[in-house]
Amino acid sequence: MQDVARQGIYFIKTVGIILSAGIFAMAAPLTDLFLREADLWWHIKSGQVMLATGHVPQVDTFSYTHEGQPWIAKEWLSQVIYAVVYDSAGWGGPLLLSAMVIALTAWLLYTSFTRNLQPIFAVLLVLFCQFMVVAVTAARPHVFTFPIAVAFTILLFGAARRMERPPFWALLLIVLWTNLHSSFAISFLIAGAAFLDYAQRSRIGDKRTLALWVLFLVLCPAVTLVNPYFIRPHIIALNLVNGIAIMDKISEWAPFTAPNNKAVEFGFMAVLFSITWSRARLTIGQIIFALFMLHMMLSYLRFIYLFFLLVPLVVLPEVVEAWPVLSMERWQQRARDSVECFVGRNSVIISGLVLLMSLSFAGFLLESGRAKPPEFVAISGALAFVERNVETHPSLKMRVLNGASFGGALIMKNIKTYIDGRMEQLFFGDFMTNYLDSGSASGMPQLQRILEDKSIGWTIFPPDSQRNTNLAKLPEWEKTYSDDYAVIYERKGRT
Repeated sequence: MQDVARQGIYFIKTVGIILSAGIFAMAAPLTDLFLREADLWWHIKSGQVMLATGHVPQVDTFSYTHEGQPWIAKEWLSQVIYAVVYDSAGWGGPLLLSAMVIALTAWLLYTSFTRNLQPIFAVLLVLFCQFMVVAVTAARPHVFTFPIAVAFTILLFGAARRMERPPFWALLLIVLWTNLHSSFAISFLIAGAAFLDYAQRSRIGDKRTLALWVLFLVLCPAVTLVNPYFIRPHIIALNLVNGIAIMDKISEWAPFTAPNNKAVEFGFMAVLFSITWSRARLTIGQIIFALFMLHMMLSYLRFIYLFFLLVPLVVLPEVVEAWPVLSMERWQQRARDSVECFVGRNSVIISGLVLLMSLSFAGFLLESGRAKPPEFVAISGALAFVERNVETHPSLKMRVLNGASFGGALIMKNIKTYIDGRMEQLFFGDFMTNYLDSGSASGMPQLQRILEDKSIGWTIFPPDSQRNTNLAKLPEWEKTYSDDYAVIYERKGRT
């Protein structure tokens, strides 16, 4: 019996390794998914600057419109990590690192799910969760928060369910979260909901444990001050919470809309159906947690991952308790079949082969040179044109008026931008209003006002930009480059 039980344990662990390796293998080749974000470029450049100078930035040096104004690399640790892997392995570094983070998240989810759920159902649930968050999966600092948020939720709600004190070492996860990404305040919400869960389960019977929970809650915001900028990232986070007028113009900060996100809508209904059909008895803490994660998802598209990665973790034990046919206990009671016995007996060999294949696959991707950003982000043809002609076209030595999505690529080429993706700290007020208006169908006057700055010698925008149409009507401007991804206009008399 002990041998059968041991085979069952090894089978569960091996399936988790196979699942994580499989997700890594599926994710790693998806360059157009992971490397589609223009912001990754200036994150890498920021990390390179920090590695070269040995200190974190305090003012903007990447744009000419806001040069010298206060700007901090609040996600400095992510940026340094991305810079290191990029300098070591080119674009394959950020790509493979992000795929590994997604695989780690899958492993954490599976490990937690299989405490209550049968392995096959746990695998299906992990795949469901990962599929639901594909829309916000990319090589950017926020992807590092996926496994941290999952681990933190597992630890806190696990302690609450066992009616134990919170694990104080989990505060280190908050410190790490703070230095990797500015969404660290979400950890406070997780801890608060877990405290409510503990309070209802324990009925506050143990005053000492209650006091430790309260202490933990106090320490959560305190430890976030352990960062190079002290309280400044918190001020930026508060500004975002209070709402910056331009943020809803950015797709990732836009609210969730069902017509544009059908898969997510059906996923949400599937989660709601599972909870209501099972008649799971949730605590106040679990309900508040699920509702707030739903609020975050509906308010900002980028927080879809909070609902689909964390809510299943929190409510699953109660759902399985209401649906015992799905339970791990039911699986453990039945005899192991031939496949489970084979995998259990050979778990070390199988796990070793899977990991070796994963490493070989990663090496192949690096050597093949297939890891490169999509052209609509890289605009390599347009930038090559600039590099070839900068000496013979004096206008190209002047300042550029650029599309925001091209800011990252320009920064990587050491070309100071008019605007780029750092909109949570820069480019506010009339500046942003005028810029956005200049791209509208009636934006000719705004565009002309911007171009009154004679230091601007060239422009670069996507082909479908209204600004290109308006530039074609201005006699002092001429188109000098065009492809499927970018159009360049230069000021006449400067060529």
